[in-house]
Amino acid sequence: MAWPLILANAATPLLGLADTAIAGHLPEPKHLAAVVVGAELITLVFWSCGFLRMGTTGLIAQASGRSIPSEIISIVANALTLAVVLGLTLIGIWWALESRIIAIANPEPAIAVELLEYLRIRIWTAPIVLATYVCSAYFIGQGMTRIALGLALGINLINIIANYILAIEFQMDTRGIALGTAFAECCGLLCALGLILKQQWTRQLWDQMHIRAVTIWHMLTLNLPLFLRTLILKGVFVMLTLHAASLGVTEAAALGLLLILLSTAAYALDGFAFASEIETGQSIGRQDRRRLYLSLWAGAIATALATIGIIVLYHFLAAELIAQLTIHEVVAIRATALLPWLYGILAVLAGSYWLDGVFIGLLRPTAMFVSMLLAGITWILGLWLFGTDRLDVLLAAFVLFGVVRTISLGAQLPRAITQSMR
Repeated sequence: MAWPLILANAATPLLGLADTAIAGHLPEPKHLAAVVVGAELITLVFWSCGFLRMGTTGLIAQASGRSIPSEIISIVANALTLAVVLGLTLIGIWWALESRIIAIANPEPAIAVELLEYLRIRIWTAPIVLATYVCSAYFIGQGMTRIALGLALGINLINIIANYILAIEFQMDTRGIALGTAFAECCGLLCALGLILKQQWTRQLWDQMHIRAVTIWHMLTLNLPLFLRTLILKGVFVMLTLHAASLGVTEAAALGLLLILLSTAAYALDGFAFASEIETGQSIGRQDRRRLYLSLWAGAIATALATIGIIVLYHFLAAELIAQLTIHEVVAIRATALLPWLYGILAVLAGSYWLDGVFIGLLRPTAMFVSMLLAGITWILGLWLFGTDRLDVLLAAFVLFGVVRTISLGAQLPRAITQSMR
């Protein structure tokens, strides 16, 4: 079940590499800088609503376990309505705070114009991107992982082709990349909605949607802890990056390389987390305790084996990968010396990735927020105890953050299962 999701996740960093490569072949370096910075900013904005994907997956999985098609249709309809409302809200916030956001980014004057043009185009796709999150949740929640893979790969392929044609062939530069990405996102949503309608089409489809303000409010309250959890997690990574930047260029660059390797591993391990969302949610929907326990063991074992495999693979290949990622020898040497920290971080965080999937399937977002809050507080205490004057101690505090995140989630699991199995 997990392998299509692992491949779908792998498409995300590949998409970023493709966009960077196309921007890197434009006439002036300002286009590359604008695309890299703009993509990071817009991803941060969109993923602040990533709870739509996580929360909706749990709801769909449990409804699928209960085998009630009308309930699934109602969940999708209300989640899509919420996605459109939140997307329009993001557009409104952007236009109200545009100048302040650009000021915070503080780009050079040569980059500012290109960056602003890129962001102004991409922000209009907010409702489309958030609606696509909901569609992905629909397919993942029902275990249709190959469709989710096809959707992700299709969007990425269209994006690469459209960006190349508009940015390079039509010489639209940064604007062409933004328009190409927006076009790919629109195509992806249309395909996803078409597949959903094909699967769920009935004569009573409109009546089964049941779009209600009360249901949307319930979704918001359910997803609020996930939103707060994401903010804390992003905050920890931002603080880690900023503290590393204060230590100098070499340390900051070395940390950046480690985080690239960490995020690549996380994308792979998230495939097992997504599979656990499906199995856990459907087991709860059917009130099938035996299937739930078997899926928990399967998810834990698969995640552990995958983590060991990734660490072994990195042990033999990471130094060479780092050498390929940078031409600066001093940065490569420093990053290679820090690889044991990467292995430790992977070992302590892998369990939390899997447990996140389990808790999403259980529809227990508050437990995820509490765990992240405790881990965030531990991160702050770690900085206070260890200091921030060396990259090694920053990584030690981050390991402590990972340990608390995983242990606190695991400690809450028995109670969460008991509450869900009524």
